[in-house]
Amino acid sequence: MDDEKLNNKEVNPFVYEVIQGYAKVERKDGKIERIPVNNQKLIGTYIPNTIENPEEFLRKWERQLFLAEMGYSPAVAQRNCTPVSNVPAIIPATDIIRAETPKSPSLEDISNFSIFPKVRYIYIDREGEQDREQEKILCEIIFNRVHKEVFYISSKDISNICKIIKRTFAIARIDFETKHVDKMIEDEFREAVRQCKIIFRRYQQGWQIINGDMIYVHKSAKYLNNVEYALTANLPLVRCDKENIGRSLLIAFSLYYDSASMSTMLMFSLLGVLYRPFREAGYPPRFLLFLHGKTGSMKTTIGKILYTQLADDAVRDMPRRIDSDTIVSFERAVIESGYDTVTLIDDYNPAKSRKKKDEMANKLESIVRLVGDMSSKSRSNVKLEDCRGEGVQGTVALTGELRGKGLSSNLRCLYCKITREKANIDAITWFQENTPIYTTIIYEFAEYVGTNWQSIVSYIRNYFPHIRREINEILS
Repeated sequence: MDDEKLNNKEVNPFVYEVIQGYAKVERKDGKIERIPVNNQKLIGTYIPNTIENPEEFLRKWERQLFLAEMGYSPAVAQRNCTPVSNVPAIIPATDIIRAETPKSPSLEDISNFSIFPKVRYIYIDREGEQDREQEKILCEIIFNRVHKEVFYISSKDISNICKIIKRTFAIARIDFETKHVDKMIEDEFREAVRQCKIIFRRYQQGWQIINGDMIYVHKSAKYLNNVEYALTANLPLVRCDKENIGRSLLIAFSLYYDSASMSTMLMFSLLGVLYRPFREAGYPPRFLLFLHGKTGSMKTTIGKILYTQLADDAVRDMPRRIDSDTIVSFERAVIESGYDTVTLIDDYNPAKSRKKKDEMANKLESIVRLVGDMSSKSRSNVKLEDCRGEGVQGTVALTGELRGKGLSSNLRCLYCKITREKANIDAITWFQENTPIYTTIIYEFAEYVGTNWQSIVSYIRNYFPHIRREINEILS
């Protein structure tokens, strides 16, 4: 070595040798062949005999690994070219190299919560139309993969979901420095909503077509798949057999000893459920029932038993009073709360002053004409659009010590005089102690009408004119 230094020769104690790596390839005859590879990751790779051209397969694999290590992703575009005369076809490069774009951040990267829509509530009115203003979604939100909360969001507010979550939950964090973060969360939420369960909510009372059947909708209506009843109007019922219902109906016929008056009062209690079939047949009822009698004659008590049907349970025992409610409240009660049912208005009694007397007379006249003419006031909504009045779609029963004065009003009322001597106190007490019994009778009657809807409407349309002519001949 000293001699080499003296002769100015370069000394290199290390020798570099290229180690050739191989991939193993199984041929169709079962023999194993080695194919040289340049990428160390492919050394020892086993290629099965199902690959037709293993050498070309390995070369492409090496190229993909090389591009991946350099930070590029291949986008393959293949074209077929046909030669023109003797000029060979020029096949362009099949690999177009593009720079790899950064991945979009996930929801977990930009917030500390995950949202899972569970149920989408679609509100349907009595005409079967969707009310998009009320539509809302029940959601589950999980913070930091541990803490779980539940909240509702209106469908029309989904575009503001980030603001709503920040305002509703104190622990919510959102990285608003990320570009379009609110749009990213909104898009992911909307995509999840498409896959959540759908419940159709009926929010108006009365007869409605649901899944092809006529259903008397109220809070306690029979269960249907994917249908809920989101309203306060209720028809309480007691589960009992038909024999008990028939026995209860016989007791109802004995509430008042005058059979003619009692039959009229009981039949009128069924007319609320039958209002829609009569209307469809072309004969909507345009009269009221007026129970009049002295104080203590049990007229209000009998009226509550028979005519308190579809109502909010919170005010079931508090009928509207003609001496205290306004004309507008009566109109809204008869039109909205009185849809396909009977509305009870209580206590048309002697007034203590002339002003009060005139006021009550005007209220009575308005109620009678409201029902008799089937009309209601037209009003504009918040958008100042002209909204025509729907008109009365139910029946009304009145109680009072006095009768109406005008001939026009009296012709629209069916009067039943009530005296205490003819009131069956035992039957009245039994119904008071078993309050849901008569509403159960109405419930079962509505089930019968809904099941036999077409035949009932056809019977009214075909036979009611003849029956009315016979009655007119008797009364005249």
